[in-house]
Amino acid sequence: MYRAKWRTSAQIICKNDLVLVKDENILPMLWPLAGVVDVVMGKDGVCRVSDLKTSLGNIRMAVTRLCLLPLKESVERLPPNEGK
Repeated sequence: MYRAKWRTSAQIICKNDLVLVKDENILPMLWPLAGVVDVVMGKDGVCRVSDLKTSLGNIRMAVTRLCLLPLKESVERLPPNEGK
């Protein structure tokens, strides 16, 4: 048996992406919006931490606590029936 959880790679967060910062104490509708200023790579070359710019200032956050927002260009490139 295999572990399906690790068979696909996670979303790649790059510089200048827009993300929502997850917070367990507030509703998802109220999660703060942030822009990725820089990404910090681990020894294995995988991004695990990123520096963010929010309305309250700059913070460093683990990638697992970020939700990548789709951009208009990436949604337009999807084939029909894939964006549903």
